[in-house]
Amino acid sequence: MTPHYPIITFTGDSGSGKSTLAKELLTRRPSRFSLITSTTSRDSRETDLLGEYEPLTSDEFETLALRNPFLWSTSFAGNNYGTKKEYVDSALASQYRSLMILVPSVVPILRDYAQDHNVLSFFCKTPPIDVLRTRMRERGDREESIERRLSGIGRWEEEARASDIPYIFVDTMYSIDENIAQILGHL
Repeated sequence: MTPHYPIITFTGDSGSGKSTLAKELLTRRPSRFSLITSTTSRDSRETDLLGEYEPLTSDEFETLALRNPFLWSTSFAGNNYGTKKEYVDSALASQYRSLMILVPSVVPILRDYAQDHNVLSFFCKTPPIDVLRTRMRERGDREESIERRLSGIGRWEEEARASDIPYIFVDTMYSIDENIAQILGHL
């Protein structure tokens, strides 16, 4: 019997395909998947998934963080990100499989909180830098943000491979259909 994983995580470098895979799962299987909303001070993008982010200004985020509602919060590329504990608790109790798009430093926090057997973690392999740059431009990132995000490319994948997190690596240079079949094969 395949275990039920209430939370499915997608991790990888900027532009690696995390949101694309989550969007495809939500579109193809809306009765099986939902999305855990995160909070961010990042400007919204047209490519953001509906319900992916609760947008706040940096000041609003910092004020909220003082009340400690977050399971985790972090800064990346000049923006704040966090996920409220209540949203994770709801996902763990839900009949749906809830999707999260996370930076690597958050995955161990989530897995510890949710108990490892409740979380299945996918890591999107890092495509070539020219592919990442193109993807970021297509989604509307500003050039300074692209360069900041590309500065440490590949480091997260190296760390993921060396970690004790049982990541399933997904090569997003393959077709969406192949990637979705790989993911569904683990569920």
